[in-house]
Amino acid sequence: MKSNIQYTINSLSSTRKKAIELMDTFSYKQLIAVPKGFSNSMMWNFSHAVIVHQLLIYGLSGNENHLEKDTIQLFKKGSTGDEVLSEEDFNSFKIKSLSVLEDLSRDYERICKTPFSPYMTGLNVELTNVDEAIEFNNMHETLHLGVMLSISKFV
Repeated sequence: MKSNIQYTINSLSSTRKKAIELMDTFSYKQLIAVPKGFSNSMMWNFSHAVIVHQLLIYGLSGNENHLEKDTIQLFKKGSTGDEVLSEEDFNSFKIKSLSVLEDLSRDYERICKTPFSPYMTGLNVELTNVDEAIEFNNMHETLHLGVMLSISKFV
């Protein structure tokens, strides 16, 4: 594995752990709250970021996602922001969000050998390979962590 990609995956892990650490200071009710002026909750932002990770990296490379299809449908791009998981399911999802990063470290070499479908993101950044998808995903997750930090001041 290229060392810069391992660094990128480690950075993603740090971002995700920071998001979980933030959410662990709030009640379930606060995590699903959508404050005035926002269009979604902390739960939605976190879940959406984790789902997009799977879709950008595994989906665009034609590989099987490591998350439940129902959960992917709930939080993928284009979801409304009103979606929620039960408290129990969300707690399990947070744990799974870290294990999929271990999967990525393990799967990286194999994923790189599969055809990648180029994709234009909503920010007009074209992704043409797995490395670009991983790097873009880090920016995407950090953006959603920032939104979560903002929401946390209002719940």
